[in-house]
Amino acid sequence: MNQSSFSNWAAGGVNSFSGNLTLNYDFNYKKGKWSWDNKVLAAYGLTFQKESDWRKNDDRLVLNSLLGHQASQYWLYTFFLNFNTQFADGYDYTASPKKRISRFLAPAYLSFGPGFAYKRSDNLRFNLSPAAVRLYL
Repeated sequence: MNQSSFSNWAAGGVNSFSGNLTLNYDFNYKKGKWSWDNKVLAAYGLTFQKESDWRKNDDRLVLNSLLGHQASQYWLYTFFLNFNTQFADGYDYTASPKKRISRFLAPAYLSFGPGFAYKRSDNLRFNLSPAAVRLYL
């Protein structure tokens, strides 16, 4: 949460209030030479300014999944999947009245493909997928 208040402030400023909620969760599985690393990121935030009322300042749902088979000590053959979308409607505030330009699952993007990864630990990895596909759903 954040609040900014300006009273008798010569340089100017806009009073505002905002709040954000974020879920960032990793869950991983390993058995033998196989590993499966997953991440969920869900975030939503609103901000209020007297001149512009309530508007979202963060809105995302991201799912990442990386299936890997160990090729050497730090290298893996991989297949990745990534899904990105948003929770709430998005608006063009320059139009009067405001115009809806997006909504839940619209837009949504799905990326996937084979590749290889350098994985030193669960906290350090780099995946490269030169034959990846990205679909706009």
